[in-house]
Amino acid sequence: MILDDRIVNHLQSEEPMTKKHFIAIAEALSMIAPSDIGNGGVLRGSDLVWRDCINTLCTEFKRINPRFDAAKFRLACGLER
Repeated sequence: MILDDRIVNHLQSEEPMTKKHFIAIAEALSMIAPSDIGNGGVLRGSDLVWRDCINTLCTEFKRINPRFDAAKFRLACGLER
């Protein structure tokens, strides 16, 4: 997945991430969500990597920003419906 250059540059900076950054990342992840995720579908292969990536990002984002809402992020990514 290719992240927007603005996000990559910001992640490499010392500035704190803001809500707009989390939204942009969630939107990018939602565009590659498995089509059957909300229909009781079983995740396999790269779909598991997608899910694990989201969960890892949630852990890191919560560390960066204690007010980060992981449930809202997962919903925005399409992991939970």
